[in-house]
Amino acid sequence: MNLAYLVRVFWARRLIIVAATVSAFLGGVAMILTTTKAYEASSRVELEIVKPDPITGFSVSSKNAIAYMNSQIQSIRDYQVADRAVAELGWLDNPDLQQQYAALPLGSAPEFAHWVAQRIIGGTYVVPVEDSNILEIRFRGSSPEMARILSAAVRNAYVNNMSDTARDEAMANLPALNKSLEASATKLAALQERKTALERETGLMTTSTGMDLESLKLGELAKTRPPPVFASGPSRLSTNELQLQQVDAEIENAAKALGPNNPILQSMHRRREAMAAMIAAQRPSDEAKNAVEARHKQLDAQLNEQAAKVLAHGRQRVEARLLQDEINNELQRYSRTDQRIVDAQRAASGGGGIVVPVGPTDGPDTPVYPNNPLVIAGSIGLGLLAGMLLAFLTEMLGRRVRTARDLQAATGSTVVVLPSVSTLRPRKFLDRVGSLRPRAFTRKLAA
Repeated sequence: MNLAYLVRVFWARRLIIVAATVSAFLGGVAMILTTTKAYEASSRVELEIVKPDPITGFSVSSKNAIAYMNSQIQSIRDYQVADRAVAELGWLDNPDLQQQYAALPLGSAPEFAHWVAQRIIGGTYVVPVEDSNILEIRFRGSSPEMARILSAAVRNAYVNNMSDTARDEAMANLPALNKSLEASATKLAALQERKTALERETGLMTTSTGMDLESLKLGELAKTRPPPVFASGPSRLSTNELQLQQVDAEIENAAKALGPNNPILQSMHRRREAMAAMIAAQRPSDEAKNAVEARHKQLDAQLNEQAAKVLAHGRQRVEARLLQDEINNELQRYSRTDQRIVDAQRAASGGGGIVVPVGPTDGPDTPVYPNNPLVIAGSIGLGLLAGMLLAFLTEMLGRRVRTARDLQAATGSTVVVLPSVSTLRPRKFLDRVGSLRPRAFTRKLAA
């Protein structure tokens, strides 16, 4: 069995294939015309799960974010949200729904509020927006306007439900937060009293960073001490003096042999004056050096005195620093608790919740169900496939010899194909038939 054989079979049974394809196509068209159309609208909410809750401190890690969002998806499609949406839409007072519910057999349906809420739950779909903490609430309704209204109603019910939950938690946590704030204030007052008593006892005044004033003063003195000044070199100064003495000796010897107006002797006197001026210019640097050294000695004395003061109360200083650190920690705890109380009071007044609406409710005016191109293409493809299968089964159940190969496969003998009679002239056909030998023809068939 090859492709050519299948093509011949499908062509022979083409009416079956065409009938099945047309029937499936007509069924798809009937489905499009008779099926109730569904329109979809969507609205979005953002879950503030990145930052911790200011009241309870609740936060969601990256590992648990998917599980938390799945739980919120289930919460949106729960009766708690649907009942609230039904109440806000006023469907509980709808006489048509009340009559439909009254016509139901007794005990076959849940209570009226849940029965009405099932209409919203059945059309609500929630999907997370990829790579974000946003949920998209979709609703399918019988009209575009109804889909938008119900999608917005579900979102508002979910946001209000989360806000009410946050309000209830805030009201439950407020007494504990106020008690914690009072305890923190009491402890902070006791720590401040201990610090004041220690300062009176030792005279140490501690800053908010934990450093006492004496230690800060010691650090400032260390910063104001000038760097040591090194002399340009006493050996060089001694060399100049030796050279000056040598010049004086030369002048004394030359004065014995030369006259006072001799140019050589006058040049030697000028040289001597220059060297004396240079030596005299170096003497003020010695005075500056002495002044700096005196200043160093004074500052060293002050540093030693201040260091002695710092070391005199070493244990009390460490105690004061630890006490100040404890005060700072308690101040931070007091500030955080006070902020949590402010957030809890805001949440208790209806301004809490970790869900924020994002954007307006939107939806196309074209139906999303049924998908006409998909239904038409699917029905044609399904009908074509069913027709081909039916044609093949029909062929197998009533198989016929259509080609020489079919006859050869059926008999197991060699088959000779004679030319068509209509393509030969009568005389030539008779001559060809008469020329055939019966024995040779029989042997050929047996082979």
